[in-house]
Amino acid sequence: MTKTKKFVTRVLPVIAVLAILVTSIVLMTGCKSDPVTVVLDNSKLALYDYRVGYISGDAENNTVDLSKAIPNAKDFAIADTTLATISGTTLTALKAGDSRMTYTMLKEDGTVVDDGEGNPVVNEINIHVLDGYTNVTTWDELYNAVMVDASVANVCVQAELTAVAGKNFKFVPTDSPDYAGADPSPDTLNLYGNVLMWDTSALTTAGTSVFSVEWVSKTINANDVYMRGSVPVQGEDGSVDLSQFEGGGAFFAGMGSNDVTPVFNITHCLVENSQKLISVRSSEVNLKGSVVRNGADALVAAETAAGSKGATINVENCVLANSVVSGIILWGTVEKNATAQDYCTVNLNGFVDFYVWKNRETTKLMPGNDPSKVAGIVNGAIQDNITKDDYDKFFAMPAGTEAEDYAHQYLNVCIIRLASGGELGNSSVINGMADNKLYTDKFPLPKNLGWVIDIFLKSCDLYTVAPSDVSFTDKTTWLNPTATMADNPNINHELVYGREA
Repeated sequence: MTKTKKFVTRVLPVIAVLAILVTSIVLMTGCKSDPVTVVLDNSKLALYDYRVGYISGDAENNTVDLSKAIPNAKDFAIADTTLATISGTTLTALKAGDSRMTYTMLKEDGTVVDDGEGNPVVNEINIHVLDGYTNVTTWDELYNAVMVDASVANVCVQAELTAVAGKNFKFVPTDSPDYAGADPSPDTLNLYGNVLMWDTSALTTAGTSVFSVEWVSKTINANDVYMRGSVPVQGEDGSVDLSQFEGGGAFFAGMGSNDVTPVFNITHCLVENSQKLISVRSSEVNLKGSVVRNGADALVAAETAAGSKGATINVENCVLANSVVSGIILWGTVEKNATAQDYCTVNLNGFVDFYVWKNRETTKLMPGNDPSKVAGIVNGAIQDNITKDDYDKFFAMPAGTEAEDYAHQYLNVCIIRLASGGELGNSSVINGMADNKLYTDKFPLPKNLGWVIDIFLKSCDLYTVAPSDVSFTDKTTWLNPTATMADNPNINHELVYGREA
């Protein structure tokens, strides 16, 4: 084990204790009846590109059931029949290449979707036959392909999946006690999900991460993957009590060092319903055209600490919605002799829509599953202070709202940069704020927190929307506290292709 790994291993237990407290000491709404939770809808990434694997001479792999791969459809046809043939709902791949495929859309009850004028709705998408890719239809097949057969590093999912407890995807060094010979070769895993839902509740509800990379330089390329931690219980108005996801594991978790860098390329994915959804240290995350939503903690969490390089988080054309904490949090501390590489960097590109609205009346600092006794102290102090004048600048309200009507004053907690102690605190960098209408200011910490401030919470930098930019009329924008993702009819297309000015 390298010197760096030994150092980080020694300090990790201390950091883990701080993580319980520090990552929780951030803005959140009350656990019950949150009036500004983005209403759930059926929004998920539309299937624009269907991918199927092809292995020369492997007839079983090259034949897939389209009724599972693209459910609620019939009358499949492909333009280039030298690429693949279709008989009913059975597709047989013949060679690698690209073409177009059409099919008739069906309702859940099996009847044809009508365009309103008596004509069936026919969808046309791209089809890509990928050379050297394995097709899987069950969780066991996926697990065996990735974690057992060391020759498989390219996978196409061809059916909805249900995770099996104990079968998560964890990559560690060969000298690690957790190593079980499950080391795919090469070091890059290419995974296409075809927007088929994965029920990962058997893993995430137990606090287990679905994909984790620790102390090795592995790259995971996830494309069109839809992972759901659990089925949410919704209120009558469609809102979600985010506390139901407490204790859940992340979908993507990375732990690197100065020597190794886990890389996650998450493209056109939807991940929802867990505690932290993406959680990394000394890693690189490239999140593009994706929806990350419904977290009992921060949706994307990155740690910075002494002796370990900061994470890099690149976010482009994404939606981050419904979080107890924030859309993104950069937490931890870097002490003396720190350099720029010790801090995290966030680059916001294209559009990044944050639906992380908080109600001034229910604002608290610590979540319901905080195991320490600090929560009562912190939450009590915030409730005593949140109505004071020095908090006014953060909250927007509709015209005509009374100054003391705190239930209708709103704050979008997009990004938090938190320092938990140390001499220099947290100097992580966020780029692209102006293009996404964000500004930063220090969130005032109550002076009556006493020793909690001295030990755990040095400063809290809030990246949010200026109240003057908040819209209460335009239902298609994340700058409206009462907007929903469904209010933007082009969101699926924009995630994949970008938003026109």
